[in-house]
Parts: sequence; structure tokens; C-alpha cells
Amino acid sequence: MLKLTADQQGGKLDDLRARIGDRVAVAKDRLADAEAAIVDSGKKAVRVTDDYVHENPWQSVGVAAGVAFLLGLLVSRR
Repeated sequence: MLKLTADQQGGKLDDLRARIGDRVAVAKDRLADAEAAIVDSGKKAVRVTDDYVHENPWQSVGVAAGVAFLLGLLVSRR
């Protein structure tokens, strides 16, 4: 909308452009905050998983083998 009205002038259009620009800036800030939160939670999950695997290696191998077996069954049915 900003690009479509770029060549037009007027007080109301300038106000509208300013409000839209402000809202876009707020949306970008919110997205950046959400991205940071998701990255932090993902890193935490990776750390917890890594700690669990190091503490319980054989259980982890068993779970991975079970998941691989189930995936193999699903793929072979297609």
C-alpha cells in the first residue's frame, strides 16, 4: 500500500503512511522478540537432550532404534 500511494500526496495520505510505517516497525520488533524467544527455547531443548543422551546412552540408542524401526515400517507400507 505504501508503494502504491508513494507518488500521491496529501495530508491524510501522509498520516496514513506514517501510521502504517509505525505499525510495520512494531510488527518487526515483535517478530524479532518472538524469534529470539524461539531460538532460546530451542537451544535449551538441545542442551537438555544432549545432557540426557550423555547420562543415558543405551536408553537413547534404544529409543533411536525404535523410532527408526517405526519409520521403516511406515515407509515400507507405501
